[in-house]
Amino acid sequence: MRSSLMLIYLCENHIMRNVINTFKFSFRLASTSPMNAILCILVLAGSIALVMTMFSVSSMIFLSKYPYRNVDRMVFVAKLDDKNNRSSDWGADSYRMIMSEEHGDIFDDLVPFFADRVAIRNGNNSKSEHAAYLDAQFESKLGIRPILGRTFNAEDAKSNTERVVIIGEKVWKELFGQDPEVCGKILNVDGIDRTVIGVMPQIFECPSRQKLWMPFNIDTLKAESGWATYATFIGTIKEGLTIEEANRRFELLTQRIIESSPGEHRYTKHGRLIKIKDTIADNDGRYLFGALMICSVLVLLMGCGIVSGLLTARYSIRTQEIAIRSAMGASRTQLVSQMVLEFSLLSGTSLIIGLLIKRWLEIGVLQRYLDYFDLPLFMMQAGHSWKIPFAVFILILTTLASTLLPAMRASKPNLISILRESTRTGSSLRVTRLSNILIIWQVATATVMLCGVAIIGHMLHKLNNECIYFDPSSYMSAQMAFNPIMHSDDSTREQKVRMLMERLLLEPMVDKVAVTTEYFGGDGFWGDDQKTWIEGHHYASESEVPMCTQRIVTPGYFNTMNIPIIAGREFSVSDSGVNSRLVIVTDQFAKRYFNSIDVIGKHVAFHNQDNIYEIIGVVPESIDNNDNIIQFPALYVPYASNPWFDFILVSKGHCKPMDLELILQKVVSDIDSNISISSVMTLKEMRERNGQGLLLHFVFVLFTTFSIGALLMAASGLYGVISFSVNIRNIEMGIRLALGADPRLIISLLVSKGLLCMCAGLGLGIVGSYFLREIMRRNFNPLPESAIIYASTVLALLVVCTITVVIPAFLGATNDPSRALRSE
Repeated sequence: MRSSLMLIYLCENHIMRNVINTFKFSFRLASTSPMNAILCILVLAGSIALVMTMFSVSSMIFLSKYPYRNVDRMVFVAKLDDKNNRSSDWGADSYRMIMSEEHGDIFDDLVPFFADRVAIRNGNNSKSEHAAYLDAQFESKLGIRPILGRTFNAEDAKSNTERVVIIGEKVWKELFGQDPEVCGKILNVDGIDRTVIGVMPQIFECPSRQKLWMPFNIDTLKAESGWATYATFIGTIKEGLTIEEANRRFELLTQRIIESSPGEHRYTKHGRLIKIKDTIADNDGRYLFGALMICSVLVLLMGCGIVSGLLTARYSIRTQEIAIRSAMGASRTQLVSQMVLEFSLLSGTSLIIGLLIKRWLEIGVLQRYLDYFDLPLFMMQAGHSWKIPFAVFILILTTLASTLLPAMRASKPNLISILRESTRTGSSLRVTRLSNILIIWQVATATVMLCGVAIIGHMLHKLNNECIYFDPSSYMSAQMAFNPIMHSDDSTREQKVRMLMERLLLEPMVDKVAVTTEYFGGDGFWGDDQKTWIEGHHYASESEVPMCTQRIVTPGYFNTMNIPIIAGREFSVSDSGVNSRLVIVTDQFAKRYFNSIDVIGKHVAFHNQDNIYEIIGVVPESIDNNDNIIQFPALYVPYASNPWFDFILVSKGHCKPMDLELILQKVVSDIDSNISISSVMTLKEMRERNGQGLLLHFVFVLFTTFSIGALLMAASGLYGVISFSVNIRNIEMGIRLALGADPRLIISLLVSKGLLCMCAGLGLGIVGSYFLREIMRRNFNPLPESAIIYASTVLALLVVCTITVVIPAFLGATNDPSRALRSE
């Protein structure tokens, strides 16, 4: 037994000494060719940083799970129209049917809620935050308890009781300074004072990003919120029931609901239960981030390919050493394993540097976008347990992918040929077919990346320059909201808005002011896309009625935003009450549905055919949609006809966001302190922090980072191949030049192979770019495109790659023949 232990100890000690000696030998080799080692480390470090960063982002999409009890059985309760468009809004009658005993054979639990965005204020601290009206029994159904205070009870939801609110840990820290005595304090929510009764842990953000909650009551919801009359459901299907069977049963219930409430469900065709874990990102979003993850892996493989080429050149110098080892009895397995072990020192260093770069990218580049997205905590923490195994996997992958093929080639030397040939020349050192394949792959990947940047960059350009009549950076905006309880009367809200505008115009720092529900971003942040009946058009069914975007504005809005009146007139202060059923349409609306801008006096109808509005004016579309960025044509109605509780105040003058906020607070306190103010910023900032603009900027940053890395790697790969070809044919070119060969012919000879690989890679990349374009069309439909942008992208790639091919060829062809011959 003792001898066996001694033998094991000696073997382990021998192996450890061999490993240490190998690392020492690898370090000496790196010091003798430092440029080769530095290039290997930098290329791999950059590749690892990109793939690890993209893994962190993708893990939020693919690995996130809601932190609730029985999450595998939790579903959203949705309905579909005849075009499979999904909605989760169920009216009061439908709510009662779903909550009745009829759902007993489908769900174990149902949690009704209504999600909204509200303005909250504690003293002078105010902000806009995601909120939800939530069922009183959510604690027992979802299995998460508060860290302070209590959750709702049945009494809290009644209309005649004290209004209460539960806040999240984030609101507790930001507005109350993490006060342990916060329960019992007052928080103003959309102008309503509510008593804080509890604090939920940061992990609880039901249903998605909410940071505070009010008790849900379908009968008082409209009075509490100001407008909502519907509920959304999270349910837990019965244990042992498959999602397919649950959907079959729910479809029967949906049909009974449609029959009982045909008015509410005139567009509903089917019911659908969707697993909650599948709603973190829709399929199109998964495709997009999946494509980005694949792009990052391609960049990593490109890096491995470049390093593989560098190692091929490095091992070619050691040909005699490897051959002598082989002649002395070293097996091919021993040689390959030693080379892999030698390179692990470089790949380990690359991993450490790559993780540091990845950390810098996350903090310095991506964190700003993640903060704007306001992702739930469970999404931010997704994939943490996989990061160390993934890093180990990347280390193994880069080591094997970079080393294995060149090591296999170098470990099978032809001893006789090597002894006959010079160590610096010979057919064994020619660029192989594998090198050409790697170059083609690198150029193709760079092409796909650059096309992705071109597509997203063009969309961003259109988004940032689509406001053709006003500069978003010169306008201030503020999100404002009325108190739903105290301002329930439409005429009261209209009067308050008019007083607010009049008072602001008296301020010396304000030149123009208007109120609107338009978001200025083209994706309907507060948009009201609805079916619109056009005079003179006949529709066989409601499904044929077109959708239009209704924008609500106050008189003077078009003057404030510098939008000219093409025909007719603008809204006036007298357009109120019975005279408020008026509409101003865009020129594109008029041309699409009337084939002319001569539409003054014609009529349209909203909601139903009897709700008729008269067209009194025509304005140009303020958002440039030459490439069909706007999905639905727009029209404007006066604020008096539909005085929303939430609105955007827009002003132009000499004030900064902080100045406007102080002015608003003073004016609002004089008019009505129950009007809430939040999110004061420029229009440009509003567009960048919300909706499509934020997503586009985020994806653009990712694609730009990947494309720069891919382009540099492709250029480095081409440069390396041509340089390697020049070095191994140094004697041949010296002889040709000595015999009078034209240097231009030698340059063309050397360049031809690089250009051939470049063109093959470009063709393959164009095919890949087409598939990437189709993925983007799923997420950004319609997709603005430009042939000039695509052509410029391809031209830029050709120029960069051509330069990297020509430079080493030119240096080789202009070398002194005598120096080349003496080198032999």
